[in-house]
Amino acid sequence: MKSESIKYICPQCQNENIQALSLYYEADTRQINFTTIGAGVTVDRQGVAGLNGSTAVTSGVAQSVLAQRIAPPKITDEKYRYNSLWIRWVCAISPFVIVSFMKDIPVAILLGIILVLLMVKDMQEAKVRKARTDVIFQRDFDEWKSSWICGRCGHIFQL
Repeated sequence: MKSESIKYICPQCQNENIQALSLYYEADTRQINFTTIGAGVTVDRQGVAGLNGSTAVTSGVAQSVLAQRIAPPKITDEKYRYNSLWIRWVCAISPFVIVSFMKDIPVAILLGIILVLLMVKDMQEAKVRKARTDVIFQRDFDEWKSSWICGRCGHIFQL
């Protein structure tokens, strides 16, 4: 009985040298953490010598240009309009503060109720935007996980 293996090839150049995008990304991405120690001798103008030393810590991520180009998708951190939410809170409270100066209670209460309702609507919309962002991210991430790159021409494709 013969076992058949499926050969995947690049659809652009027909090369068999293809690799999963995630593996290529992992291979070209490095976490770096260096500590540099320096020491020296100094002599001032009066001829007094002294010893000096210092250290510097460097840490981060080192990536090739290709690894940066094929990085996995990131969740776009939409600002769920927190700034407008704070402004609305201030606007909702200010009619009650103004009422002490204006003595027009019905108008202040009406403005306060309208602005509180707008804030509730804004918070609900923020939840919907976050859910939509999560769905889009999951779709993009699944597509990235099923992507391959050709070692010869650099073409990126899905299998």
